Amino acid sequence: MYKTLPCPFEFQILQYKHIPLQQRIKIEYLNSQGISKSDVARQVNIHPCTLSRELKRCLPNAYIANNADNHYREKKRQCGRNYVINGSLQEQVDRRLLQDWLPEQIQGYFKESDQKPMASHETIYQYIYRDKKEGGFLYEHLRGKRKYRRNRTHT
Repeated sequence: MYKTLPCPFEFQILQYKHIPLQQRIKIEYLNSQGISKSDVARQVNIHPCTLSRELKRCLPNAYIANNADNHYREKKRQCGRNYVINGSLQEQVDRRLLQDWLPEQIQGYFKESDQKPMASHETIYQYIYRDKKEGGFLYEHLRGKRKYRRNRTHT
């Protein structure tokens, strides 16, 4: 007869939470006092890795709580946004595609020139294939054939 052994691992559901402004202010103060990162993390009650990432986001400048909080809020506001390519952005993407630029190159150009709005290479690919479905010819300017993803559930 087999005996069931207890599982040696304890499973936890990780809960991710964002650092509120009050904690950021405390981090700013303790960090400016020259206290070690591990002590700051312990006093603020966050993991040292979380604190380290939080401080790295503000490099090379000193950590300023209000700036960090504004940066977080701006990132949160843009989270999950799907840009649609239209208007002047569409003209710029079309012009570069007709010059045989890759979508990754177009995205890199937008990023380097700090141009707003910009589109990710995935959005540009979606635009190209939507154009193809509607009878367009932009897909002809891509260097390679589209790789189709197949469903692996029935293999």
